[in-house]
Amino acid sequence: MGAALPESFTRSANAKYYVPHNDTSLQLLRFSIRYLDGQDWISDIRTTTSSVPPFERSIYITVNNAMKDLPGLYRADITATSAVGGQDTFRVVRDLYTGFDDHFVEFILGGESDERVTSRIVGVNVLNSQPFQWWAEKDGDWFDIDTKITDIVISVGYEAIVNMQNGEAARGSITLKSDHPEIADYTFPVTAQKRFTEIQFFEPAEVVAGQPFILTVRGKFLPDPGTTAWIAFSDGSFGTLSYNNELATYQITHDGISLPGEYKFHAPSSLEWKADNDGFPGLRFVPDSSLRVVDESQAKSAEKLQWRIQPIK
Repeated sequence: MGAALPESFTRSANAKYYVPHNDTSLQLLRFSIRYLDGQDWISDIRTTTSSVPPFERSIYITVNNAMKDLPGLYRADITATSAVGGQDTFRVVRDLYTGFDDHFVEFILGGESDERVTSRIVGVNVLNSQPFQWWAEKDGDWFDIDTKITDIVISVGYEAIVNMQNGEAARGSITLKSDHPEIADYTFPVTAQKRFTEIQFFEPAEVVAGQPFILTVRGKFLPDPGTTAWIAFSDGSFGTLSYNNELATYQITHDGISLPGEYKFHAPSSLEWKADNDGFPGLRFVPDSSLRVVDESQAKSAEKLQWRIQPIK
């Protein structure tokens, strides 16, 4: 059994180790702690087990930063002992300081992601005799912030996502400030990547009502080869978008639309469904495409007209 922990961290970390999945005795680990600095600042030690090969197991260690300890380095040695013998010892270092944690916040919007609101712990260590106030200021009109006691909630509104350019990054920043004389202002970046599946070209432009059809398409952030994406049509039907290896192109396959007319279609995302549930129905984060569906007689007339106007060779 072997594992390695980070040299220092502020809240929690984990070490990974491997044992035979069918050997329950090796899963029953016992832990002992020897504090070299301070006392009782490790609040929890637990293990988790993966159910799939290679049956990875993790030791999670959580430290408590609200122990009223002064800033500095705090060390502890943790010994893990198996029920059948064998042990390993890990060094854990807690680094307490007066100031703000490093942050980088990135939203990935689109595809299967439904991320819209995220929270980050500010990580301010309040000295026992020197409580202080802190606040946050933002630079960027595409996101909002709400400060809690030790948290900042950073949110991107649906309308802001609609106005972003698909495939481009929105950039901003948040500056943390306080009235503590020893804490410098700290600015960290906030970015958003808009990555919605977008159909920019398709052919043919029209299909026959009541008949299955295939559209050849090009666009942005199309599904990886070997995977499929749903395509929603305005009549309530769905097609599938996938990569055709033989033709080296993307295609939408549909069982057919029964009535003639103009039908919009797009690749719905989980974020779109989330917006519907949040009271923003019908939002489109990328433009719809429009397909013309004609009856069979119109299609035959178009074929005859096309034949008549062929140039004489």
